[in-house]
Amino acid sequence: MQRIFFLLVLFLPLLGVGQNHEPVTLGAGNAGKGFTRLSTLNAFAPANNQAAMAFMEHAEVGVFGQRAFLVEGVDFASFSGVLPTNAGSFGLSASYFGFEAYNEQQFRLAYGRKLARNFSIGASFDMLSTRMAEYGNFTTFTVELSMLYAISDDLWLSAHTFNPMQVELVEGENPVPTTMSLGLRYASTATVRMFLEAQQEWDSGLSIRGGIEYEPLEWLILRAGTMTQPVQFTFGLGIQIDPLWMDLAYAYHPLLGSTPMLSLRYTFAKDKNQQL
Repeated sequence: MQRIFFLLVLFLPLLGVGQNHEPVTLGAGNAGKGFTRLSTLNAFAPANNQAAMAFMEHAEVGVFGQRAFLVEGVDFASFSGVLPTNAGSFGLSASYFGFEAYNEQQFRLAYGRKLARNFSIGASFDMLSTRMAEYGNFTTFTVELSMLYAISDDLWLSAHTFNPMQVELVEGENPVPTTMSLGLRYASTATVRMFLEAQQEWDSGLSIRGGIEYEPLEWLILRAGTMTQPVQFTFGLGIQIDPLWMDLAYAYHPLLGSTPMLSLRYTFAKDKNQQL
């Protein structure tokens, strides 16, 4: 247990699933294409981009898990769901990262609504909680704001900000990161989609993320991508067993090694027009 705690503290900024509640890309389908997350319509939108929920036509739920760099006992797990209605789309998300001595939990209530046929906005109210052995529990609240603009059927622009109020987990210390993200999605053909995103943390470096996915068959999607800050290379695939989607992803860090990821999504619909 002491070894796990040492690794967690030493490499926390590189794990990408902790670091004092920094935003995480949910869903192996999103992680497989360079951890891009802003322009994908699926069950993980309540955490990735709330405005994207407004473009979803059917309810969907999903679960996601990963083991960062194969460190035993340091796991990340989440559940998300989206419910589209005539009054907009509602979503929720819950996630857990860590182990007995140190863990983080995030809970979100999200809403997305179209203001025009090709433009939507979204927001979420978040509860962030951290438990540290011998120090107790710490909880704070913040919000996320987002938008998605379909410039054309092929080109989408999206933006997202996390914790614009710059709340702190403990007053005077432990600031929760404030991040701003901008993304593009381009469908070059009916079967090829490309993604490019930039994420800027308030007091840290700029992370560039890019990925591509190819759909050779109606039930199969292949993915690849990369990101900076920290540098990681990703690969993945998605398989449909109607109405279930199983997404697998693999991320490689040059120093710390491999991170396997798995997510399952269930769509409450008879067609597959929102698997992307």
